Amino acid sequence: MPRPTAPSPSDGMPESRAQSGPRATRTKGQQRCETSFSGADDVRVEPLLRVLIVEAAQLKGSDLDGYLGRITSLIIDQLRRAEADPCALPGPRSGVLMAVCESLYANSSDPRGLEELAGKLGLSGRALARRFKRQLGMNFRSWKRQLRLFKSIELLGGSLSVTEAAIELGYSSASGFIYAFRSEMGCSSQTYMPRQAAD
Repeated sequence: MPRPTAPSPSDGMPESRAQSGPRATRTKGQQRCETSFSGADDVRVEPLLRVLIVEAAQLKGSDLDGYLGRITSLIIDQLRRAEADPCALPGPRSGVLMAVCESLYANSSDPRGLEELAGKLGLSGRALARRFKRQLGMNFRSWKRQLRLFKSIELLGGSLSVTEAAIELGYSSASGFIYAFRSEMGCSSQTYMPRQAAD
C-alpha cells in the first residue's frame, strides 16, 4: 500500500498523494496501520468469507460457470452481507482534504489546529470543518483523535512502550494517552495488544 510522504518543510503538507484511511491490519501477529485513503468501505472478514477467498485464490482457470463461479458468487453474497469494520478510519476523497489527512498521518503529534491547517491551504477554518464533516462524517477533532488511536496501535505493535508511544503521538503525559486509549477501546493498551496478537 502506498504511504504518504513526509511533510514538506515549506508548508507542512505532503507533496504526493496516497491512492488509498489508516486501517488496523495484522502483520505477524501484531497490529499496524496502513494508509488507505480511498473512500471505499472496509468490512469485517468473517471466517466463512476468509475461507472462500482463500479457496478462490487457490483455484486456477476462469471457469465462472463451474465451481469457481459458485465460489465467486458466494464471496459476493458474503461481501454484501458483511458489516462495516469499526476498525477503519474514514478517508477523504478530495485533494485538499487528503493533503491535510496525509500530513497528520505522517506527523500525528502535529499540534496545529483546524484554523492553522486551513490557512496553509488558503481556506477558512469553517470551510475546512465543513469538508471534514461532509466527506468523513465527523469533525476534525474526532477524526484526529481516531487517527492517533490507529497510530498508537501501530506504534505499540512495533514494540514501543506506552510512554514512547504517548510522546510520539504528542501527548503531554503517558497517563493522558492511557486515558484516551481506554476511552476509545474500552480497555487499556496492555490488555488490548496481547488480545489482538492472540486472535
